[in-house]
Amino acid sequence: MAFTSVGGVELEGPNDLAFGPDGRLWFTDPRGAADPNHNDKPGRLFAVDIATGEGELIAEVGPVFPNGIAF
Repeated sequence: MAFTSVGGVELEGPNDLAFGPDGRLWFTDPRGAADPNHNDKPGRLFAVDIATGEGELIAEVGPVFPNGIAF
């Protein structure tokens, strides 16, 4: 299964992923430059139920480059 959007939000650069305690696949979508001084796009966190394909944007974390996720 490939995703180009989740919960109606287009993905730009999905990155690191981990399965959460809820069984969903959680991943970051950093967007923009790694240096927050040169980035005006909010990084994002998503979760997807891979059995149903349903997912959601969990958080936008400001102009940072979320790179890594673990539970």
